[in-house]
Amino acid sequence: MIQGISTYIILFIIYLTGMACIGYYSGKKIATTYDEYLVAGRRMPFFVLVMTYTATGMGAGFTVGTVQKAYNVGIQAALYPTAEAFGSLVLAFLVAKYLNKLGRDMNLYTVAQYLENVYDVRMRVIAAVITALCSSIIVGSQIIGGASVVSAITGISMSWTIWIAGGIVLYYTVNGGLWAVALTDVIQGGLVWIGVAFALIPALKLAGGWDNVKTTLEPSLLSLTSGGAMKFFIVAALASMFNAVTDQCEIQRIFAARNEDTSKSALLARVVIQTPIGWISAILALCAIIIFGNQKFDNPALVLPTLLKTVYSPIIGGIFLVGIMGAVMSTADTLLSAGSSVLIEDIYHRIVNRNASQNDLLRVAKKITFFLGVFSIVLCYYLPGIVDSIILAFSIKGATLAFPIIASIFFKRFITKNGAFWGTLLTAIFVIGWHLIGTPYNLDPVLVGIPFNIISCWIISALTRNKDLRVS
Repeated sequence: MIQGISTYIILFIIYLTGMACIGYYSGKKIATTYDEYLVAGRRMPFFVLVMTYTATGMGAGFTVGTVQKAYNVGIQAALYPTAEAFGSLVLAFLVAKYLNKLGRDMNLYTVAQYLENVYDVRMRVIAAVITALCSSIIVGSQIIGGASVVSAITGISMSWTIWIAGGIVLYYTVNGGLWAVALTDVIQGGLVWIGVAFALIPALKLAGGWDNVKTTLEPSLLSLTSGGAMKFFIVAALASMFNAVTDQCEIQRIFAARNEDTSKSALLARVVIQTPIGWISAILALCAIIIFGNQKFDNPALVLPTLLKTVYSPIIGGIFLVGIMGAVMSTADTLLSAGSSVLIEDIYHRIVNRNASQNDLLRVAKKITFFLGVFSIVLCYYLPGIVDSIILAFSIKGATLAFPIIASIFFKRFITKNGAFWGTLLTAIFVIGWHLIGTPYNLDPVLVGIPFNIISCWIISALTRNKDLRVS
């Protein structure tokens, strides 16, 4: 029997080869048109939709990122994946059925495209730029998580494994579009759920049981209210909820669902399936604190893959590590597809070449996806921790775009074209600036950005209402 690191490498290569084959098959046999490439022909069935939603949600933030954060702050790190469930609930109950129908009626591909229909082309362009930037930030954070798994498996430095993990995601996303993403997610979603869930029992056993965990660790690590836990939960919940109604990758799947009921039901099923994984990941981190004792990790993202290598034999540990890698890749590929979609449809097709044929669009789509993927990989070297990067991207996008979208659905004629555009632009500058100067008063960008956006949109709309009424 092959032992040690060679076993991990073999399992890893088998898995990656399988993902690459799915991407190749999808590109050659399924995603052969522009519509199939971007929105899966608007015929994605319930099971595939649930799994692609779930796999995307259980990415590096839910697994590697939650363990990374919980290793430092304790069980309260599980509040992040719990808070993220609010975003799916908002989408399911408020806008999923409406957006699915609207997507079919208006042939929509992107959130920014919708914003042009209710405001103007300026709003479409700025929404596309913000979406692409935030998607790249999250793709980068996922690649960091994937690189940590590859590094733990092979011993190769993080600098190299960032390019290995990123290159793999890039290959099958460029080739197969949304269908490749969804089909690989069916496998990856199942792998990560089983891999993380089944790791709990041996980890607890190695840590001496839950009672030993409770008596050994500092009380603050077991508290859901210590330090800034509640503030962290509120920020994460707000960022997730406001991001959900602006999130291209979420809404792209609503457009892709075969009907209105499928889009809503899939979102609800996703909450039930994925939320427990966040709590299990946090408990695994508590076990790791005891198992590794005073061992210091230069990169805390390595805690989870190192734990899995410790508690399992090479073959079983390798399978679970592959599952973690799948979680990371499933979110990275989704956001890469989402970010490239807005650049293709809202910048290239709308501004650069309005007369492009479907074949031309498909060809350009693959090129744009490739270059955005390379940009995301480079971005990895400048990002903060995995969870912090995700919340930052959620905050920027949620604070700038959520209110104009919500107002367009529920408060028609509240915002004018100029109010929407200038309010969004000013908020983007304000939120990014707030982050760059170090978040004064320890206030997260989303907490100050949302009120700023509402007020600025309202004031500018009030000043321009007589000259510039938005078309409802």
